[in-house]
Amino acid sequence: MLAQRNLKVNELTNTPISANAANGALITWAMLDFSTDTFTIQTQVRKARQLLLAEMSKSISIVVIGEPAQRKLAAELAVYGAWVNGIMLPEHKKIDKRKPLRKIELFGFSDKQALASLKAQAEGNILCRELTVLPPNELTPALYRARVKNSRNYMAGSMWNLTLKNCVNWVRVLLWLWRRRRCRHRTSTLHSSGCQTNRWADRKGSLLRYR
Repeated sequence: MLAQRNLKVNELTNTPISANAANGALITWAMLDFSTDTFTIQTQVRKARQLLLAEMSKSISIVVIGEPAQRKLAAELAVYGAWVNGIMLPEHKKIDKRKPLRKIELFGFSDKQALASLKAQAEGNILCRELTVLPPNELTPALYRARVKNSRNYMAGSMWNLTLKNCVNWVRVLLWLWRRRRCRHRTSTLHSSGCQTNRWADRKGSLLRYR
Protein backbone atom coordinates (compact mmCIF):
# COMPACT_ATOMS: atom_id res chain seq x y z
CA MET A 1 0.00 0.00 0.00
CA LEU A 2 2.87 2.37 0.75
CA ALA A 3 4.45 1.58 -2.60
CA GLN A 4 1.15 2.12 -4.37
CA ARG A 5 0.83 5.57 -2.83
CA ASN A 6 4.54 6.31 -3.24
CA LEU A 7 5.05 6.83 0.49
CA LYS A 8 7.81 5.90 2.88
CA VAL A 9 7.23 4.46 6.36
CA ASN A 10 8.48 7.62 8.11
CA GLU A 11 5.92 9.70 6.23
CA LEU A 12 3.15 8.07 8.24
CA THR A 13 3.99 10.49 11.05
CA ASN A 14 2.61 13.35 8.93
CA THR A 15 0.10 11.56 6.71
CA PRO A 16 -1.87 8.58 8.03
CA ILE A 17 -3.31 6.27 5.40
CA SER A 18 -6.52 4.28 5.38
CA ALA A 19 -8.04 1.46 3.35
CA ASN A 20 -11.09 -0.78 3.45
CA ALA A 21 -10.81 -4.38 4.59
CA ALA A 22 -12.56 -7.28 2.88
CA ASN A 23 -15.51 -7.00 5.27
CA GLY A 24 -15.91 -3.28 4.53
CA ALA A 25 -14.30 -2.01 7.74
CA LEU A 26 -12.09 1.08 7.48
CA ILE A 27 -8.51 0.59 8.68
CA THR A 28 -6.18 3.50 9.40
CA TRP A 29 -2.42 3.31 9.92
CA ALA A 30 -0.44 6.05 11.63
CA MET A 31 3.00 6.42 13.17
CA LEU A 32 3.77 8.61 16.18
CA ASP A 33 7.08 10.41 16.59
CA PHE A 34 7.74 10.23 20.33
CA SER A 35 10.86 12.38 20.03
CA THR A 36 8.66 15.45 19.47
CA ASP A 37 6.55 17.39 21.96
CA THR A 38 3.15 16.29 23.25
CA PHE A 39 1.23 18.72 21.05
CA THR A 40 2.77 17.24 17.89
CA ILE A 41 1.94 13.70 19.03
CA GLN A 42 -1.64 14.77 19.75
CA THR A 43 -1.87 16.20 16.24
CA GLN A 44 -0.66 12.93 14.74
CA VAL A 45 -3.27 10.99 16.72
CA ARG A 46 -6.01 13.46 15.77
CA LYS A 47 -5.31 13.10 12.04
CA ALA A 48 -5.68 9.32 12.25
CA ARG A 49 -8.75 9.52 14.50
CA GLN A 50 -10.60 11.92 12.18
CA LEU A 51 -10.48 9.39 9.37
CA LEU A 52 -12.27 6.85 11.56
CA LEU A 53 -14.80 9.17 13.23
CA ALA A 54 -15.78 10.65 9.87
CA GLU A 55 -17.41 7.31 9.06
CA MET A 56 -19.77 7.72 12.07
CA SER A 57 -19.35 4.09 12.97
CA LYS A 58 -20.93 2.59 16.07
CA SER A 59 -17.60 1.18 17.26
CA ILE A 60 -13.88 1.54 16.62
CA SER A 61 -10.90 -0.63 17.55
CA ILE A 62 -7.59 0.94 18.57
CA VAL A 63 -4.36 -1.05 18.39
CA VAL A 64 -1.14 0.37 19.89
CA ILE A 65 2.28 -1.16 19.20
CA GLY A 66 5.69 -0.25 20.63
CA GLU A 67 7.47 0.08 23.95
CA PRO A 68 5.32 0.04 27.12
CA ALA A 69 5.66 3.80 27.69
CA GLN A 70 4.89 4.50 24.04
CA ARG A 71 1.86 2.23 24.04
CA LYS A 72 0.58 3.88 27.22
CA LEU A 73 0.83 7.40 25.79
CA ALA A 74 -0.62 6.40 22.43
CA ALA A 75 -3.53 4.56 24.06
CA GLU A 76 -4.36 7.44 26.41
CA LEU A 77 -4.36 10.01 23.62
CA ALA A 78 -6.34 7.85 21.22
CA VAL A 79 -8.97 6.69 23.71
CA TYR A 80 -9.46 10.11 25.29
CA GLY A 81 -9.85 11.71 21.87
CA ALA A 82 -12.35 9.05 20.82
CA TRP A 83 -14.38 9.55 24.01
CA VAL A 84 -14.49 13.33 23.68
CA ASN A 85 -15.09 13.53 19.92
CA GLY A 86 -17.30 10.46 19.59
CA ILE A 87 -20.12 12.19 21.49
CA MET A 88 -22.53 14.32 19.47
CA LEU A 89 -23.24 17.70 21.05
CA PRO A 90 -26.83 19.03 20.97
CA GLU A 91 -27.90 20.40 17.58
CA HIS A 92 -30.93 22.71 17.19
CA LYS A 93 -30.58 24.50 13.86
CA LYS A 94 -31.08 21.49 11.58
CA ILE A 95 -32.09 17.87 11.59
CA ASP A 96 -29.40 15.89 13.35
CA LYS A 97 -28.39 12.84 11.32
CA ARG A 98 -25.17 12.22 13.18
CA LYS A 99 -24.51 8.95 14.96
CA PRO A 100 -22.54 8.86 18.22
CA LEU A 101 -19.77 6.38 18.91
CA ARG A 102 -21.08 3.50 21.02
CA LYS A 103 -18.10 1.25 21.62
CA ILE A 104 -14.30 1.56 21.82
CA GLU A 105 -12.05 -1.52 21.80
CA LEU A 106 -8.41 -1.14 22.84
CA PHE A 107 -5.63 -3.64 22.12
CA GLY A 108 -2.05 -3.37 23.38
CA PHE A 109 -2.77 -1.55 26.66
CA SER A 110 -4.87 -2.67 29.62
CA ASP A 111 -4.31 -0.32 32.58
CA LYS A 112 -7.89 0.04 33.85
CA GLN A 113 -6.96 2.61 36.49
CA ALA A 114 -5.44 4.98 33.95
CA LEU A 115 -8.40 4.51 31.63
CA ALA A 116 -10.86 5.18 34.46
CA SER A 117 -9.19 8.51 35.17
CA LEU A 118 -9.30 9.38 31.47
CA LYS A 119 -12.98 8.47 31.31
CA ALA A 120 -13.78 10.81 34.19
CA GLN A 121 -11.88 13.64 32.48
CA ALA A 122 -13.69 12.97 29.22
CA GLU A 123 -17.09 12.99 30.92
CA GLY A 124 -16.29 16.33 32.57
CA ASN A 125 -15.14 17.74 29.23
CA ILE A 126 -18.32 16.56 27.49
CA LEU A 127 -20.56 17.94 30.24
CA CYS A 128 -18.95 21.39 30.04
CA ARG A 129 -19.27 21.46 26.25
CA GLU A 130 -22.90 20.34 26.36
CA LEU A 131 -23.79 23.05 28.89
CA THR A 132 -21.97 25.65 26.81
CA VAL A 133 -23.90 25.03 23.58
CA LEU A 134 -27.33 24.81 25.20
CA PRO A 135 -29.65 27.81 24.68
CA PRO A 136 -30.76 29.80 27.77
CA ASN A 137 -34.26 28.30 27.80
CA GLU A 138 -32.75 24.82 28.20
CA LEU A 139 -30.19 25.80 30.81
CA THR A 140 -32.23 27.16 33.68
CA PRO A 141 -30.79 26.72 37.21
CA ALA A 142 -33.08 23.75 37.86
CA LEU A 143 -32.10 21.99 34.60
CA TYR A 144 -28.44 22.80 35.24
CA ARG A 145 -28.55 21.11 38.66
CA ALA A 146 -30.37 18.13 37.18
CA ARG A 147 -27.73 17.65 34.46
CA VAL A 148 -24.86 17.90 36.90
CA LYS A 149 -26.61 15.56 39.33
CA ASN A 150 -27.22 12.91 36.68
CA SER A 151 -23.75 13.15 35.16
CA ARG A 152 -22.06 10.98 37.78
CA ASN A 153 -23.45 9.07 40.77
CA TYR A 154 -20.76 10.29 43.14
CA MET A 155 -21.53 13.91 42.30
CA ALA A 156 -25.13 13.45 43.37
CA GLY A 157 -24.06 12.65 46.91
CA SER A 158 -21.80 15.69 47.20
CA MET A 159 -24.22 18.27 45.82
CA TRP A 160 -25.84 20.81 48.13
CA ASN A 161 -28.54 23.08 46.80
CA LEU A 162 -28.48 26.52 48.42
CA THR A 163 -31.75 28.42 48.67
CA LEU A 164 -31.98 32.17 49.11
CA LYS A 165 -32.66 31.71 52.82
CA ASN A 166 -29.56 29.54 53.21
CA CYS A 167 -27.44 32.08 51.38
CA VAL A 168 -28.64 34.86 53.71
CA ASN A 169 -27.83 32.73 56.74
CA TRP A 170 -24.36 31.98 55.39
CA VAL A 171 -23.71 35.68 54.84
CA ARG A 172 -24.76 36.42 58.41
CA VAL A 173 -22.44 33.72 59.75
CA LEU A 174 -19.52 35.03 57.69
CA LEU A 175 -20.15 38.59 58.88
CA TRP A 176 -20.28 37.39 62.47
CA LEU A 177 -16.99 35.51 62.08
CA TRP A 178 -15.36 38.51 60.41
CA ARG A 179 -16.45 40.88 63.22
CA ARG A 180 -15.32 38.45 65.87
CA ARG A 181 -11.93 38.05 64.26
CA ARG A 182 -11.60 41.83 63.91
CA CYS A 183 -12.44 42.35 67.58
CA ARG A 184 -9.90 39.73 68.60
CA HIS A 185 -7.24 41.39 66.47
CA ARG A 186 -7.99 44.80 67.95
CA THR A 187 -7.93 43.43 71.50
CA SER A 188 -4.64 41.62 70.94
CA THR A 189 -3.11 44.79 69.46
CA LEU A 190 -4.11 46.90 72.45
CA HIS A 191 -2.87 44.26 74.89
CA SER A 192 0.44 44.00 73.07
CA SER A 193 1.01 47.76 73.06
CA GLY A 194 0.06 47.93 76.75
CA CYS A 195 2.55 45.21 77.62
CA GLN A 196 5.31 47.04 75.75
CA THR A 197 4.55 50.23 77.71
CA ASN A 198 4.71 48.43 81.03
CA ARG A 199 7.99 46.75 80.10
CA TRP A 200 9.46 50.13 79.12
CA ALA A 201 8.22 51.64 82.38
CA ASP A 202 9.80 48.82 84.40
CA ARG A 203 13.03 49.19 82.48
CA LYS A 204 13.09 52.93 83.00
CA GLY A 205 12.25 52.51 86.66
CA SER A 206 15.04 50.01 87.13
CA LEU A 207 17.52 52.33 85.48
CA LEU A 208 16.51 55.17 87.74
CA ARG A 209 16.68 52.86 90.71
CA TYR A 210 20.23 51.85 89.85
CA ARG A 211 21.25 55.46 89.49
